[in-house]
Amino acid sequence: TGQEPWVLVGEATALTAHAYHADASDDAYGRALFGACRERALRLLTDGEQQLDFPVAGVVLFGLGAWALLRHAARADDAVALLAFAERFAYSRVIPTLSWERIVPEAEHRAPGRLAALHTAFGDRRPRELVGEARELVARLP
Repeated sequence: TGQEPWVLVGEATALTAHAYHADASDDAYGRALFGACRERALRLLTDGEQQLDFPVAGVVLFGLGAWALLRHAARADDAVALLAFAERFAYSRVIPTLSWERIVPEAEHRAPGRLAALHTAFGDRRPRELVGEARELVARLP
């Protein structure tokens, strides 16, 4: 179906790698991958809400956020919000490409203080309580 965890994680990791490393000749592929990940994220955050695998959803949100942030594909505030949702969804950090420590300086550079503000705004809310907001954000992406 394309919604299997290994597909979602593989595509989101590839999208993140492209965000960091692709040159201009790969830009069209990266944009297409971003669009595919966006559509999969919308389905995942809508259809799978009852049995949602939050860490997998977080990886997809991370990939979208990394591409949006590093490639200026969306507003910096929205890109950083995607990353904040990924963190709150406890995305899997076992793949070096998805390193939190690597993306945070980029987020702070493009949207200073936004991660901290979102952490405060999320408060004690659990991932399940944030699914609707994450879905709305993904739906707004260009």
